[in-house]
Amino acid sequence: MIAVLLVLPFAVFATAEKEVTADKVVVYASVDEANAKLILDAFTAESNNPQADVWMGAPSENHVLTKSEGLTVPYLSPSLSELGDVFKDSEGYWRSFYMNPMAFAVNTEALAKISAPMPTSWDDLLKPVYNGHIQMLTPQASETAYNIVSSLVVTRGEDEASKYMAKLNPNVQTYTSLPVQALPGVWQ
Repeated sequence: MIAVLLVLPFAVFATAEKEVTADKVVVYASVDEANAKLILDAFTAESNNPQADVWMGAPSENHVLTKSEGLTVPYLSPSLSELGDVFKDSEGYWRSFYMNPMAFAVNTEALAKISAPMPTSWDDLLKPVYNGHIQMLTPQASETAYNIVSSLVVTRGEDEASKYMAKLNPNVQTYTSLPVQALPGVWQ
């Protein structure tokens, strides 16, 4: 199942350098984590008979994975050189068009009920006062949570990131697969 399937006039993607012979182009758009996984599955299933002409969205690691598995082809845009190196694949397999900060949401009423201070850093979340009061997406199913763990590895090293997650675990009440699953707990 494709989460979002856009069929647009091919001329939208045409350039003066390329003659357009098709009357449409199929675009797979990854608009959230669940859809990004569906798109990855679709690319794998369609590897011998690709159905999409363009893939928009999804975290860059998805594009790195499909590149390594030979499921996508590069496109070297004339403006690719305008992006910083961290925002693109040098061979043209992907480029960023937005960035999401890693942050946490806080229910101030819930903090007041447990007399906990407002956390101001990721390390604050390790404090015992938050025991059983944190909900987090699971890195096994959520690319956002995977990115949090990856960021910890990059900034702290693998051993320290592993220690951080082990210390955080007792404070996590629930690991959810989708962001929407965590919201009721935050609102209560």
